[in-house]
Amino acid sequence: MRVYLDTDLWNASCDQNGSPSRVLESLDRRGWTPVLGMHVVYELLKNFSHGNTQRGQQLFSHIHAYLQAGLRCISKDFSEILVAEMYALKGAHSAEKFLTFDDVEKISTEIERLSRGDIESKWYEHIEDMQAGAARDRKRVREGISQHSAHRDLLRNVPEADLDEWLRKSTDTEFGRQILFINLKARFPEESDIELREYAAELLRLDARGAGALIRADIYYAWRCANRGSNRKDLLDDMYHVLSASYCNAYATGEARQAEYASLLLWRDVRVCTYSREHQLSEWLSIAVAR
Repeated sequence: MRVYLDTDLWNASCDQNGSPSRVLESLDRRGWTPVLGMHVVYELLKNFSHGNTQRGQQLFSHIHAYLQAGLRCISKDFSEILVAEMYALKGAHSAEKFLTFDDVEKISTEIERLSRGDIESKWYEHIEDMQAGAARDRKRVREGISQHSAHRDLLRNVPEADLDEWLRKSTDTEFGRQILFINLKARFPEESDIELREYAAELLRLDARGAGALIRADIYYAWRCANRGSNRKDLLDDMYHVLSASYCNAYATGEARQAEYASLLLWRDVRVCTYSREHQLSEWLSIAVAR
């Protein structure tokens, strides 16, 4: 059983100077293992971009201590999870949603370097690409909604109380398949449109966790924009955490709004837990997640 910890919880663990071995042992006794997401790594890198080098080194030192204590479950970046689902349809070997042992060793080496403040330009470039992509998506959705009044009115007519059921019903529809097709086309431009549409339909027929969560995230993002005029700059980052946990059994966060996204986007069998800081993180994980 896997529990994805969002960035806020890794920060909390670091601030509390929690014992990685104690957390791992406590969860392991209950059949659980914590998951580090590659998106967490990318988010923590922003400390270096913002000039907070000391904090960045502190956080990566703490995560490296987890890796040394035996943490080996690292979820791929969500875009790679979607690719893995496609490879699974094709019967390819590289259909894993989590990093392989060799990849974990490579990332562990990189994290150890980051803990020393040794950061390469490729990391900065990746952060800039992510931020630019998020800005483009915010603008695309905002302009699309303003230009298509019928679509805007449809979204505005969905009350928040009905949002969960509506999102799930909207997943395997022509609209949902089109969203998935567009995302697959961006990752597999060499494939024909006909083949990609067939793949999109098949992914949904098989209830692929990542594909379904992606569609709900896209629709939810548009719904929020239609009802609130725009979206926060960090909303995509928040939802990316949720998408990265598509193949986990629980999602743990210290932010109520992320718990809300997770409940809407992930499969209903994924346990969503919100950390209130009333207990040490190691104790809370045993109580709330691994009960």
